[in-house]
Amino acid sequence: GRRYLVLLDDAYDEVHVRHLLAARPCAVLVTSRNVLAGLEDACRVALDVLSDAEAVEMLATISGRRRVFDDVRGAQTVTQLCGRLPLAIRIAGARLVTRPGWTVADLTARLHAERDRLDELSVGDLAVRAAFELSYRCLDVDSRRVFRQLPQLPGAYFSAAAVEARSGAGRAAQRALQRLVDMSLVEAAPAGAYYRLHDLLRLFAVECAQVDDDATR
Repeated sequence: GRRYLVLLDDAYDEVHVRHLLAARPCAVLVTSRNVLAGLEDACRVALDVLSDAEAVEMLATISGRRRVFDDVRGAQTVTQLCGRLPLAIRIAGARLVTRPGWTVADLTARLHAERDRLDELSVGDLAVRAAFELSYRCLDVDSRRVFRQLPQLPGAYFSAAAVEARSGAGRAAQRALQRLVDMSLVEAAPAGAYYRLHDLLRLFAVECAQVDDDATR
C-alpha cells in the first residue's frame, strides 16, 4: 500500500526503462540524453542550461562563496566559458576546491584557450568530453558525419537546408539532424526553423572531426 517515487537515471532508450515502470501507484522520474519519444503517458520536461545567476550560485556553492564573490565578474566569465552547463560548472568548482592556491582568474585563464577547454573541464572521474562521447558513440554513421560538419557552418544558428547543402546527403542529412536533436547534441530553436550547437559541443565536434575524419582518409 505504499507510494513510491522511482528514479531511473541516464536511461539509454525506451526499452531500457519500460520494463521497470511499476504498475502499482507510484511516480517514475526518468533522466536521459534521449527524448524517449516512445514512452507512453510521459510528461516530458526539457532542461536548458542554467541562467547567469543560477550558474554563478552553483559555482559559489561548490567552490566557496568568498572566493567567487571576491571576483564576481571572473566567476561570470568562468560560467560563460562553461556554457552554463551544470556538469561543466560542477567540474570547474571542483577544480577550484582541489587547487586552493588558484584564484577564479587563474581558472578563467586556463579555460580561455578553446583547444584546451575540454581538457580543463575534467576532474576525477568527471569529464565533459566523456559525457558527450556517450551520446556521440550511440549515433549511426550518417548522424556522426553530420555532427562533425556542423562547426563548419557560419553563424550561431543554422537551418536544415544549410546542413543539407553542407553534407551533400539530401534528406538523409535532415533525418540525421533530427536524430542529433533527439540525442540532445543539437538544440532546436523555439520557432523550429533553426538549430544551434552548444559552445562546448562545438569544440567536441571539432575534435571528433580531427580524429574520425582523419582516420577515414
